[in-house]
Amino acid sequence: MDHFSKAAVDSYNRYFETALSGKDYGFRAFYNDSFEVYGADFTAGFFEEFEKLRGYDLKEYLPYLEMEEGSEIVRRVKSDYRETINDLLLGNFTKNWTTWAHTQGKITKNQAHGSPGNLLDLYAAVDIPECETFGSSYFPIPGLRRDSADIRNVDPDPIMLKFASSAAHITGKNLVSSETFTWLGEHFKSSFSQMKPEVEQAFLAGVNHIFYHGVTYSPDDVSYPGWLFMLP
Repeated sequence: MDHFSKAAVDSYNRYFETALSGKDYGFRAFYNDSFEVYGADFTAGFFEEFEKLRGYDLKEYLPYLEMEEGSEIVRRVKSDYRETINDLLLGNFTKNWTTWAHTQGKITKNQAHGSPGNLLDLYAAVDIPECETFGSSYFPIPGLRRDSADIRNVDPDPIMLKFASSAAHITGKNLVSSETFTWLGEHFKSSFSQMKPEVEQAFLAGVNHIFYHGVTYSPDDVSYPGWLFMLP
């Protein structure tokens, strides 16, 4: 889906509106996972939107987007381009999607991290901002197991959790959720002793709505253990 295009997002929303028409499956929220649309940097009508928002024709300055020098004009053009991408994502997807969800009697839950935009604004535009824990954090707890295969090059940064809770605090939202224990360990290897300090760190960051990582829906006819996160 083209997140920068209102027409594309509206078309995507209509698919769900049609599929759910006249039915109530009992869920409360539409959920959007972290922004992982790698390489998405343009959309149809971008030049027109850029000129409308920034006041000049970007086509006359395209070479500056490839330059590495720190001159004022290069920094200005890159900043304007990035701000326009942010504006399109915020207006055409995040706010547009949330407004549509409200017309369906639902709310939205969104992970804004990874987005090419202002994370506080993007988190704040939905009903329930949701952050995510990544990998295994270091805690100076004697005897706490930390599997070498699950230690990343950089420890998870608790500040990342606070983007969602900060946006919720500023906008008066009561719930801040978290997709928790993502890559803390491989399937069936994570212990409760490993989970406890991770979830307490999330609580300290302002999270009050804990979900276990991305568990998929499994139909009744799928044998145990069902469909699993990141596995076929």
